[in-house]
Amino acid sequence: MPRLKPTQQKLIGDRVVKNIRTIGNKHGCRYDKDIAKRSCIPPPTFYKKMREPCLLRLDDFIHISESFGVPLAQIFEE
Repeated sequence: MPRLKPTQQKLIGDRVVKNIRTIGNKHGCRYDKDIAKRSCIPPPTFYKKMREPCLLRLDDFIHISESFGVPLAQIFEE
């Protein structure tokens, strides 16, 4: 059976989640709950959005970038 390739959307979502966790980690947030608390997103909502990155909205990205003091573009870097 051939191996399926991940879609472009899945790859971008995985990269965004990885970048958010990396940014949080650099600022002392070891866990998703710490990132959620610092960016003022309710933890259950944040957990769901990290599992399904297509649910992340622009205002979520803005909250995260402003709370950590990083440019918005850093969340989307490769």
